[in-house]
Amino acid sequence: MARGDARPLPVPPLRRALVSIAALAIATFAVPCAAVAASKAPAEAPSSRPGDKVYILIGQHDPIKFSNALKAGGDFLAAGSGKGRVFEIALTGRGILLAIPGSTTAQRDYIAAKRAHPELRLLVCKETADVLQKANKRRIPYLPGVRIAPCRDLLANYSKDGYQRALGF
Repeated sequence: MARGDARPLPVPPLRRALVSIAALAIATFAVPCAAVAASKAPAEAPSSRPGDKVYILIGQHDPIKFSNALKAGGDFLAAGSGKGRVFEIALTGRGILLAIPGSTTAQRDYIAAKRAHPELRLLVCKETADVLQKANKRRIPYLPGVRIAPCRDLLANYSKDGYQRALGF
């Protein structure tokens, strides 16, 4: 190469990484959020105001996080100024072990919180529950009031139904 030829400056790897992360974030969050906002029905029940439906995802067998989620749910529901508030804890992956009786002492907190606030919901991922039952070759018992539902489109359903993720979890 001749001495006077100008070579293009290489793009630093960090800049390339940041640009690709920004593009991925826009494609991941902006487009689905716009689609959800466009498909949302304009008429909602007056009892379900924005922020009245909150969820937490727990994917690990973490009794402390479960206990903190129950306390946060109790506080959220107690601070509610009317009906229609819902707090749901979704247990996925190893988190479903928290819903099996006798696996942790935090379950006593769940029973007390459920009695005080019936709007507190506990959801167990059906796909994980089926695998666990098949591996144990028996039906797995769960805590009272636990709902077993498919979790394949869980986050999309939460967005569609007007749920917001709880802060700090």
